[in-house]
Amino acid sequence: MMQKISGGILLCSMMYGLSNIVYGAKFQFFLGLGQSIGDAKLTTESTNQMTHNTSTVNSAGQYYYMNTQHGQYNNGNVKNITSGYAGVEATIDKQGIFTVRGYATVSYSNNADFGNLDRNSVHDGNMRQCNTNETTASECWRDSFYIPVIGSGTSTATEVKFNPNPGFSDSITKNATMITYGIGADIGINIPITFLVQRFTGYKKLIPLRIGVYGGAGYEFATYNLGYWDNRTYNNTTTGGITWDPGTGNNGRQTTNVDGVILNANDTFYMAGAGMFARVGASVYISNNLRLDIGVKFPINFTTESTKWYQRNAIDAPSSPTEDPTYRQQNLIQNYKTTIQSYWQFSVNVLF
Repeated sequence: MMQKISGGILLCSMMYGLSNIVYGAKFQFFLGLGQSIGDAKLTTESTNQMTHNTSTVNSAGQYYYMNTQHGQYNNGNVKNITSGYAGVEATIDKQGIFTVRGYATVSYSNNADFGNLDRNSVHDGNMRQCNTNETTASECWRDSFYIPVIGSGTSTATEVKFNPNPGFSDSITKNATMITYGIGADIGINIPITFLVQRFTGYKKLIPLRIGVYGGAGYEFATYNLGYWDNRTYNNTTTGGITWDPGTGNNGRQTTNVDGVILNANDTFYMAGAGMFARVGASVYISNNLRLDIGVKFPINFTTESTKWYQRNAIDAPSSPTEDPTYRQQNLIQNYKTTIQSYWQFSVNVLF
């Protein structure tokens, strides 16, 4: 019985202490404006894949595809990232040693450059080519398929060849716009300079001054958008465009002048994605209404991606005028996946 009473008293005292902390906390709304220091590096992985889905042709249809082509764009970056912050900060103790803040943030840059193609990275996929009677497309690739007889579930000897992958441009979009929307929370530990000076020297004529460190995490959504047509964006099969493919020369890489058709002259560039981020840094409080932050932002598994599908017709013409052209339709799937790296930030925050 005494143990239960003791436990109840301990619990009540803890709750009382917490309530005192919450009651004694000082809450301040804040607005901030920040700027990146240096560049945030971008790395972009690209793939091209020519496909044909036969599931609408017969009940045993398979998703055939030509071997996937891979490439990587390096030396990309985002410059001049401007960020805005709005949130609430709670100062837990009277001396301002412990702080907690939550915020919403928006960032903007109109200077995102996705870099240049690393020609040594261009290669075909690692899967083996399918055997003649093999239908498991997930384990192999094929460069042709056969037109089935309508309603019979079997194939004739009419072979349809895949279009070749178009290859990768030397460069893709430059000067794209980056916009991010996020929420986050930080915990700070500070040294109350003014309090210590007054305590140990007795000198009173000082404005409130604190320095400290903070760390936190958040989640944000990001987009990259060009907003106007650029022939380096997706549309890399225009006549005379210089692209790179694995080929057979130059150790498996060669320059190709592609004389393909324009897929869509009105295409624009758009990528989107979301993920976690962490940030750490230092803070300086000048008076009770101004906070300066400098720190590093670390994206965590943060990737933006864009995929576009184009309908292409087979290279070879139908064998007869009565042949349904639907069976010769193919899809080109082009994908970009971009990862941003850590970068420095500086911000000025006004607390109300």
